[in-house]
Amino acid sequence: MKMTDPTPTFSYLASQLKEKFPDLAYLHIIEPWIAGNVTIDAIEGAPDSTDFLREIWAPGVYIAAGKFNRDTALHTADAKGGLIGFGRPFIANVSI
Repeated sequence: MKMTDPTPTFSYLASQLKEKFPDLAYLHIIEPWIAGNVTIDAIEGAPDSTDFLREIWAPGVYIAAGKFNRDTALHTADAKGGLIGFGRPFIANVSI
């Protein structure tokens, strides 16, 4: 979304979802290294992960996606819990 500081906006959103919809099955987040179909470097001043959302959503099911490979996915799942989603390596559109 190219926001310099998405923390206030998305912290509020996640906390409201958790409060108003406690039976919501999961929260699926795209890490900040993805912009559409392109992997990008971090945006200056923006957090380099969505861990602040993971903390808010706990103990609910949290799915992170974006720029993960097998090793980083295993490390993240082991260290932080939750699930890792993979999309781009498995889509049918080869132009992406």
